Amino acid sequence: MRGPGNVKEIKVVCDNCNGSGEYVPKQNICKCCYGKKIMPDQKVLECKIDKGAPDAEKYVFHGEADEHLKKEAGDVIFIVSQEKHKVFKRRGADLLMT
Repeated sequence: MRGPGNVKEIKVVCDNCNGSGEYVPKQNICKCCYGKKIMPDQKVLECKIDKGAPDAEKYVFHGEADEHLKKEAGDVIFIVSQEKHKVFKRRGADLLMT
């Protein structure tokens, strides 16, 4: 038993909003984003590789990565990877054939 004037404080995370401070009843949740506030979307990025691009050349698309509600979207980076070829060999931006 506690005497008069004794107070006990307990901190827990709210089950309804998970500590975000916002609550939307189930019947009012958006049918497109399901309450996540971000719409799912697919986007095609066209990456034009320059002629003679060196191995490990980077092509950066700023702000094109997945988005998050309270974070800035990241970058998508394409990296050129050169494969060996039976006939052609590369010297700088030139192709050689024997």
